[in-house]
Amino acid sequence: LEIQALHTLQTEAGPQSEAASSASNGASNERVIALREQSQFAFDEMAKRLVEIREEGETERKRLQADLEQQLKQRAATLVEVQNDRDRAETHAEALEQSNKDLSQQRDELVRQLGEERK
Repeated sequence: LEIQALHTLQTEAGPQSEAASSASNGASNERVIALREQSQFAFDEMAKRLVEIREEGETERKRLQADLEQQLKQRAATLVEVQNDRDRAETHAEALEQSNKDLSQQRDELVRQLGEERK
């Protein structure tokens, strides 16, 4: 890059006297050095920004992961509650079915007894 910049500056200058060429080379070298420093500064700033972006991305990833883990825990707890409610409802339904069966048997027994007493 330095050589290319120096070459470009020399060819743009065209034919010059030896003294002017020497002064031009000094100015060209200074310009090349300034461009190199500017380029290095831009590269350093870009590298810093990339580090910042990576850190921001990592922080956001961790936050999202924590949020998702919390949602997962909440849904798991809700699922357990729903399963417990379902189990209670099934137990209650079974108890009601058994009670209905017992009452039906009692009714049938009473109807049979009433039928025998009427005869």
